[in-house]
Amino acid sequence: MKIAPLAKQLFLSICIVCLFASCKKFNGDVEPVVIEKPSVWEADKLFPTGNFTSSTVKNGSIKLFNTAGSVSVCTWDTTTANNEQAFAARKMSTIGLPYGFSVNIYNVNQILSQRFLVFSEGVLVPLTLKIRALDNGNHDNFLEIQGKNLDPAFRQFEYQTYSGLPTYRIIGDYILIPYKKIVPNSPDELIFAVIKIKAKVANQPAEATDALAIEKVTLVNDVNTGINFYGAIEDITTLKDKFVVSTYGSRTPQICTIDLNGRIENKVAISSNGFIPQPNNVLLGIKNSNVDGNSGFYRSADLGKSWNVFNTTLPAGFGLLSFYTINNTLIGIFNKQLFEVAFTGDDSKLNLNIKELTTEGLPEDIKINGIFVYGPQKIALTTNKGVYAKDLQDLLIQK
Repeated sequence: MKIAPLAKQLFLSICIVCLFASCKKFNGDVEPVVIEKPSVWEADKLFPTGNFTSSTVKNGSIKLFNTAGSVSVCTWDTTTANNEQAFAARKMSTIGLPYGFSVNIYNVNQILSQRFLVFSEGVLVPLTLKIRALDNGNHDNFLEIQGKNLDPAFRQFEYQTYSGLPTYRIIGDYILIPYKKIVPNSPDELIFAVIKIKAKVANQPAEATDALAIEKVTLVNDVNTGINFYGAIEDITTLKDKFVVSTYGSRTPQICTIDLNGRIENKVAISSNGFIPQPNNVLLGIKNSNVDGNSGFYRSADLGKSWNVFNTTLPAGFGLLSFYTINNTLIGIFNKQLFEVAFTGDDSKLNLNIKELTTEGLPEDIKINGIFVYGPQKIALTTNKGVYAKDLQDLLIQK
């Protein structure tokens, strides 16, 4: 049998050829894999410099708000946000305010629903409000509201919360305005006015004209509600077609809802330092620990009709965060820090997860005032040193 040795020799030859072939050096024909480094925060030269406190993004335009002496409303066409030539044709307008007007528009994208601006006249004792449409019209044409015309016992508009945030809230054409009322031989009473704004021109939406008028005023006080509000406003937010108000003072603390007709529908003897909107009309409230000595959260899943209590130790400084929702992710901001905040659970159990995000690229002495998305894939920060931006996909990279 001579076939077996020949097959064996042929097999060994093939193995030797394959061995030498595998030992050949790389000749550069295969392209190396390129791993892109995540983007970092950089000053966005498409925007002007300035101390921008907040922003709104609507229908392909961006408005930045600067409270350094006046309010600058800067509008860009962002339909092609990655094309610098598109920004060369940007339009910028300024709302000039008379001396003595106080503007509180921090977190304006959460507060004003991108429809109206509300200004208070008088920094220490605000006695007059001026309202204008955000998108259209003559910037010097305001709807003026004198407090004395709302209530003969009017003392002053209550334009900020206990922590210094603005109190005015808007749902559609309805604006909730709190003010203090003089009560003889008693502390001032806190009153809420629900004011419906209309256009002076018939059949025109109020947000599309500079000619505004008052259609209806409803005062929310002890006359039509049977309750009194005293002390400070802790926070106010909106939930569908309702205003949610938290107060705390010398009398019983209150969380209540106020509808667009000025009716109080739900009232509970608790108080929240700050509300945190969640998906599916769920609302969380940070507990005011002065009420029962415990920290934690309140949670309502029925538009403020009832609240579940979760007593838990909160991370230090959690109540100082300002919250924004970016692509269904809750982002917390404090000074130069960014956090991804997530709540999991239901009415029986609530878990809080916090991850600090990288701020690589930001100057050390910067203060972040707000965050917004523009263009197809950009995330930007409004700061006291202008606008900083990076790729949206890199927002949630942890520190």
